[in-house]
Amino acid sequence: MSESFIKTEKIAIDHLLVEITRKCQLRCAHCLRGDAQNINMSPKIIDKLLESVCVIGTLLFTGGEPTMNLEGMRYFLEKMKANNIALHKLRLITNGCDISEETSTLIKEYYDYITYNQEYGNHKIIISISSDIYHRQSGGNPEKAYDIYKSVFSEYPLVEIALYDISSIPLAIGRAESLEEANANIEAYMPFKKIEVMSKNSHHYCVVRKYYRLEDGIDELIMCPTYVSVYGRVFHAEDSQMEFEQEDNTGVSLECENLIDAIKEHNRDAEYCVACMLAKQLVKDTLLDGDIIVKWFKFINRKLNGYSERVRAVDVDNFNNLAEDGTKYSISDDEAIAVVKEWYDDVGEDGVLRVKKIINEVFEKHLLGEEGIYQRQKAEVAEMLVNLAKTANTIEAPQARGFIKIIAQLANIVERGENEEHFKKEKRYFDKHGEIFLKEDEEMVRGQHPQWSHKDCVRYANSEKWIKYYSGRASNEDKIQLIRHQMILEDIRKKYKASDTINAMLNIQEK
Repeated sequence: MSESFIKTEKIAIDHLLVEITRKCQLRCAHCLRGDAQNINMSPKIIDKLLESVCVIGTLLFTGGEPTMNLEGMRYFLEKMKANNIALHKLRLITNGCDISEETSTLIKEYYDYITYNQEYGNHKIIISISSDIYHRQSGGNPEKAYDIYKSVFSEYPLVEIALYDISSIPLAIGRAESLEEANANIEAYMPFKKIEVMSKNSHHYCVVRKYYRLEDGIDELIMCPTYVSVYGRVFHAEDSQMEFEQEDNTGVSLECENLIDAIKEHNRDAEYCVACMLAKQLVKDTLLDGDIIVKWFKFINRKLNGYSERVRAVDVDNFNNLAEDGTKYSISDDEAIAVVKEWYDDVGEDGVLRVKKIINEVFEKHLLGEEGIYQRQKAEVAEMLVNLAKTANTIEAPQARGFIKIIAQLANIVERGENEEHFKKEKRYFDKHGEIFLKEDEEMVRGQHPQWSHKDCVRYANSEKWIKYYSGRASNEDKIQLIRHQMILEDIRKKYKASDTINAMLNIQEK
């Protein structure tokens, strides 16, 4: 028995995700895992995972399809009972193909065991049934599964049954890389995150740390959502969106370490969440805006038939409500900035340089490099612009024709290869950030506020011009318009107050 295991008598885990199996009955086109594998989590891994755990806040079984390893889920429950491990909440995300009595009976056994704790939500158990188009196309029947589960658990008030369609907006991972509509995965460009652990003598930089406390008798509290793969590899759950092959080379194995030591070993080469948060804030809008530009062009070129309707049909509020389940965390700008300042005071210039390195690698390697997504997107957009130029006259809506005319001018430059310097000037911000600014003042706003979204930069620049226009006019209507545009500027500034402060801190070393 290792020295660290002797010291760590009791561990509490706030949010534990367990890949109980890699088996699956379906072969969905959007699956980020890739092809299913005939492998279940072994009892040995479950034993190792739970050997020093005393409390689990939320337990989420994932896969594969979790219900294809009911034996493993049952063994997990029996092990918790044997070790007297408290469980406050169970989440199960399923394709709904297995709606057998055996599955329902096991879920009821979990229901009877769970110690209800309001801090972990309004329900003991949440069963989310995948209802996106890809599961349906692969043979899933979510409405049938929903009706059966609703009937079976009709007398269990703390069981929530819900349809889950967020995957209708897929990420470009695994099989979904071949989907025209797949979205770029921001997390793929971030370094692996540390798993923050609270102990009596530890210091950490969790932005929601005010919601955690060490109860009597608990030596370590794992605050970050923690993922354990089918082979017992441990890493941050936010980094789990990857194919099986990549997953097998991520994190640290429980076969060699106990849980806390595995986390410590993983954290050696991982980055603080707050550093990832800063980097992500500065690239998120750029990445998404560039992705949206390409999707818009694909849509008007009729390459994404039906996609916009599917996106509009996704019940995002329902997804958020399921995820929060009455336990919504809130953090003020001042609290976020306080954590960032603590982190900066501790890591100093080295930490800031690491954040800058992350950002540079995202743009230079993943976005703008020869294999970067924007290199591929630029060629694709150029081709679409040419197609639009050829079909612009067939578009009926006058406002669409006006916009297409501008786009077509750029397309003709691309097609003929003429006036290359003019094209570079018009496209310079798309080349760098995946965006198109047609006016100099809009680009100037972006230069002053790189973390603002493309849309807000354009709105801000336009409202500044209207303020200058209406400031010299005296009619009541003009005054109303002046106030309206002043409010737009104020709303945008408030929206980015925290990120502006963060950006200033990142530049502190350059001043």
